[in-house]
Parts: sequence; C-alpha cells; structure tokens
Amino acid sequence: MPLEANIVFESSDLVKTNPTSTIVFWNGNCGEMPTGSFSLPEYCESHANLLRDSYLRWIYDLGVVSSLGCNMIEKLKLYPDFSLWWQSLLNEKCNFEKSPQIDDAIKLLGLINWAKNKELKSISLAGKYPALSECLRGWCEENNIVYDAKLYAGSIICGKIKYWTKLFTSPFKAIFWLIISYYKRRALIGVGIKKWHETVARKMFVGYTDGLLKKDLDAGLYNSPYWGSLPKVLKDNKTPSNWLHIYVPDQSLPAASDAAKAFKKLNESNQGLQNHVFLDSFRSFKVFFKTIRAWFCHMINCLGSSSKMSNISCGSLKLWPLMRKDWVDSTIGASAISSISSLKLFQSAMVGIPKQEQVIYLCEFINWEYSLGQAFRSNNHGQLIGYAHSTIRFWDLRYFFDRNCFAGSEKIPLPDKLAIGGEAAKKELLDAFFPAQVLTEVEALRYLYLNEFK
Repeated sequence: MPLEANIVFESSDLVKTNPTSTIVFWNGNCGEMPTGSFSLPEYCESHANLLRDSYLRWIYDLGVVSSLGCNMIEKLKLYPDFSLWWQSLLNEKCNFEKSPQIDDAIKLLGLINWAKNKELKSISLAGKYPALSECLRGWCEENNIVYDAKLYAGSIICGKIKYWTKLFTSPFKAIFWLIISYYKRRALIGVGIKKWHETVARKMFVGYTDGLLKKDLDAGLYNSPYWGSLPKVLKDNKTPSNWLHIYVPDQSLPAASDAAKAFKKLNESNQGLQNHVFLDSFRSFKVFFKTIRAWFCHMINCLGSSSKMSNISCGSLKLWPLMRKDWVDSTIGASAISSISSLKLFQSAMVGIPKQEQVIYLCEFINWEYSLGQAFRSNNHGQLIGYAHSTIRFWDLRYFFDRNCFAGSEKIPLPDKLAIGGEAAKKELLDAFFPAQVLTEVEALRYLYLNEFK
C-alpha cells in the first residue's frame, strides 16, 4: 500500500497532518509519538556510518568535479602545491558552528535511505526552510512522488532574495571585513617581531589566546588551558620556545590593545625563553595588497564553478541548495578573503624566522591550519605536528574525510604527525580510514589538571 510521509518540525504542525500518513519528526520526538511515526534523528544515529560516509563522499566528489578541463581542487590552486579548496567551508564541514545546515543534509540522506525500500505516494513538509524544500522537491520529481510544501508565508521569496543579496554583496562585505580587521587589530601590528626574528628557539607552538587568566598575565606568566603545564615545563628546563598566537577576544583580553600590552609584558618577563607574537603582528600594507590581489584571482578562478557543482548528486539526492551559500562565502565572501589573509600572514611569519625543527599547532582541521602548513613547508622548516587537543567526536565532521582524500595526486595536505589523546580517538579516526602512519598517541595536556582530583 502506498505511503504518505508528513515531515513535522514542531509539535504544533501535528494538527496539519493527515492521520493516515507516516509522521516524520525532523527534530526528534515531539512528546508522545503517534503510531506509525518515527524520529529522523534516531534513525540517522542507527545508520550513522552510512550517512556520514555518504556525505563525505559527496564533498570529495565536489572537489574532483571537472570544470573547464580540470577539477575544482586543481582549479583553485593558488600555488602549485596548495589549493584554496582545502580552506573552503565545504571542506571544513563545521556543522556545529559555521555550517549548521549540514545537519539537515544528513537528515535528508537519512530520510531518502528510509524511503528507498518503501512505496511512497507523497511527501508533505511544513516549515520555513526553502533550501531544504528545494532539495526534497528535486528528489520527489525525479522519483515521481507527489510533493507538497506548506512553507511559511514568504519563505521561498525571502530565501531567494537573501541568496541573491548575498551573492551581490559578498565581495563588498569581504573587503569591508578585511579593512575592519586591520583597523580593530592595529594595536597588534609589530608586537614581538624583533625578538621573533632574533630567536634562538627551534620549536614553535601555534594556538589561541582565549582562556588566559588576567592574574597570570599581570604576573608575566603564560598559562594556557590548551597547553596545560607545557609552557612552565619548557621554561623550568631552560628550553627556549616560540609561540605564535591567533588572537581571540575574551574576558581577559577583550580588545587588541589589551592583548598587545599583556604579551609585551610576557616577552619582557621571559627573557628570551618564550617569544610571543600574534599572527596579526605581521599585518602590513604589503600583506594587505597581496591578500586583495590573491582574493581577486581566486574569484576569477571560481567563475562558473557553481553550475557544475550543483549537478553533483549525493546518491540520488542533490544537496547543493543547502550548501551554495557556503560556496559563495568560500569563493567571493569574507571566508575566502579571511583564508587568503591568514595564508599571507603565515607566510610573513615563517619567512623571517630561523629554521624551526618542529611546529606543533592546535589541530581542528579548520582553514588557517592549511595556511600554516603551506607556509611552514614552503620555507623549508622541519616537522609539522597537529595536536588534536580535545576529544574526537563522531559527528564533528571537521576531523573526517572520504577515504579517497588520503590517496592520489589531489590528496589532502596533512601534518607529518597528528597527535591524539588516546585509544578511543585513534580508533575513531582509523575506522574512518585516516592513515595509521600519521597518528601518534599522546596525553591531552588540557586535561592534566584532573590529576589534582585523584
């Protein structure tokens, strides 16, 4: 008997459903579930490996799709050994913050997987998600299924207006973002650079400034929650070290001027054993114009790419409507110019420092890390070590890639070693086809404080 599926986002939508239809709870259980209904998130959890692998394979397919005689990874190469594809929001897959619509894509894949062995007559959807509706409508049309979208008034028109507005305004917003970032962080320019160029240290650490305590900074002490006791151990052992910081405003360092003042004091207090600079320390007019030029070339290279990528299906489903805004931001928007800016800044940082034997950086597989890797290797420094400072979560897609990304001429640029905290993290990555020779087990420094509670 043909089935009717009615997708429900909120419990209030239940009054609109056909009592004989299968109710699909998109966001989980809405109180007591009627007979014949099911929770889509629960279904996705029970088919997690299949759905995650399907999505990762689709992202890989987008990267290797041919456009004007070459694939997207090749087309977006800024240098012969480096492609801006790896810094795109599509490859980053930050589903918990930057790209929450990825969760909808996973649920859509779950819905299609549930439906494939059923004789579906129709699907109804009520909500305010035009991009999601567009994906579902396309699948229904290809499979001769009646589709009924009861979108909230004006949501389709508003969705299209927002997309075209983003398309035309993104380049202006990108330029504005770059100018504002220079203005807001002008106090950091030049901080620590002289000692950076004169350093005798051969080990470098790259991470964030958030989480530092004001009382420590006032005392000239660097105690980071990310690095635990490591800075103190190095200092006590008279081992010089270089620290490259990505400034993140927080309660202790709310403004760039506060950060500049605090880290100048750190450099004075540590007498050469610790050399602290910011990535923003290397901002200059030269770097600014190099960033603009590279960003403009990147926009030219991306022309016409969207039409090719929109035809790439994930199984039988086209997910592009959910991800095209991310692609706009990654090609002509603030995300694109931010990635290129970080690349130029890292290049400035790595070219002016004596050869480093090792760089250890906080690894979450986000865009600036690829910039660091390119700059570090192109200047012939030593070993590149990514430090996964927290747990590896199954649905944190940043850490996971299709198995094809680890082989071939267009493989993803990985660190020489990825330091992970324990067997559970190692198993999670190995099960996802991460190269075993790259992984090495360490103790997670940020959790060492738990020893105090034995």
